[in-house]
Amino acid sequence: MVEISDIKDRGSLEAWLLAQPEAQIKPFAIAISGRVALRVLPDMWRWTVQSERAREKGITALPFLRCYVVSTVACHKPSDELRHAAVAVATDAAVATDATDATDAAVVAAATVATDATDATDAAVVAAATVAAAAAFRVFRSDIWAEVWKDCKALQAGPIPENWPLWAEDRDPLADVWAEVKAGLGTAAKDWQFWIDWYESMLHGAPQNIDMLEEIALIDDAVWKDGPEAVNAAIAGIQGKYLSQKAPLAERLEFDHERGQFYATPIAVQKPELLSVLLSRVEDSLEDALHANGLTPESNEVRVIKRTLAKYRDDPQRIEMDFTDSVVSLRAEIDKGWLQDTSVNGALIRSLEEGVRGVRELHPEVAENRKILAVAKLRELPEADKAVLAETKDGLVAISHGAMADDFAADIPELVNDALLPLPDGAPRLPAAGPAVRVFGRVSRMQLLIKKYPEILTKIEKSPTYRTLAIVGTVVGIGVLVFGVL
Repeated sequence: MVEISDIKDRGSLEAWLLAQPEAQIKPFAIAISGRVALRVLPDMWRWTVQSERAREKGITALPFLRCYVVSTVACHKPSDELRHAAVAVATDAAVATDATDATDAAVVAAATVATDATDATDAAVVAAATVAAAAAFRVFRSDIWAEVWKDCKALQAGPIPENWPLWAEDRDPLADVWAEVKAGLGTAAKDWQFWIDWYESMLHGAPQNIDMLEEIALIDDAVWKDGPEAVNAAIAGIQGKYLSQKAPLAERLEFDHERGQFYATPIAVQKPELLSVLLSRVEDSLEDALHANGLTPESNEVRVIKRTLAKYRDDPQRIEMDFTDSVVSLRAEIDKGWLQDTSVNGALIRSLEEGVRGVRELHPEVAENRKILAVAKLRELPEADKAVLAETKDGLVAISHGAMADDFAADIPELVNDALLPLPDGAPRLPAAGPAVRVFGRVSRMQLLIKKYPEILTKIEKSPTYRTLAIVGTVVGIGVLVFGVL
């Protein structure tokens, strides 16, 4: 029997696969060939960017990228629908290059065909051919086989871990090629941002949203043939739906056709008398803390609490988010020694917590939203994304009215200007939940409304102000990364 350490070429890999339990051969083959094909993706993409023939024939990376997504999803959720898509995309990839100009294009096609193999033997043969082609393609033969050994060992122990990078640490022989690809895209990089973000998440072993990737893989063939712009629009709609689920708000987002603007209506306050008592306690505790020590009227927490008490007394979702963010921030400042641990500061924190608990008990929707948000792992906002958000602020304010316009005007600067919560354990600073959920949750719902009712876009674009769809799509793209939707 071939041992994993004996695998060094197409024949030995095929023999090892066929020696596995029959039920495991095809899943193993798909996983191994898919991961190897992903490892050589930078070479494929560079060919589409730099090749004179690719430019002459209008060949882009799109058909190959769809191959990769199909292969990735097939590792987790093989299906008849996916197998049918695999045949179409493998054909597109092969036709795009005549299967002669780029060896890696054939590698991608072979990896995808593995999802359509009729039996275990076919899958093993295709997978072995795919890996051998990838290993022989450049000068990283030993690197490829070392990673295949690692994949085989992992598969024998169970499914490949979700957080497993494509290459062992510091081993990626195509890192320079990938950097070259991104640099070569130049100003067109924004049109390929989803694919760049997705591939880098695969490179580093970030967990994948397989349900979302499945929807992307199964976008209608006609849309894929229309080119990057049509595919980007379809992907943006899918991303918006998943971001909306990750950034919930207990409110209705609607469009005022007369004004040509969006607005939000909070859920009705239940038991307003009890809520009024809870808010009064916060008001009194805040006054006591301001007259005692540490907190000043200019403190960010004081500003947020005062704004909530003055403007959002009838918005349970807003109260819950703002008070929760304030509690986290105040506790972190006390832990760091930036704020004194006094009885009045403790009383303010307790009154805020009572307000949060009261709102959650009175409003099941708010409580459910907090549960969803609790499992969302917000990521640090990169400086480049902060700059993009800053540029979109005026546009989002212009297409909104009422409290929602005010929120965009206040929340985006909070996310952009380092108004982030310090964590007592020294972990990376993350966006405050309230502003992040409001900005990204609302924009994702805007996108869904625009997609459902195209007349909204027509109405907005009559004003000589902003490219609405571009603004909304850009912010949704950032939110997908911040909330870990990808």
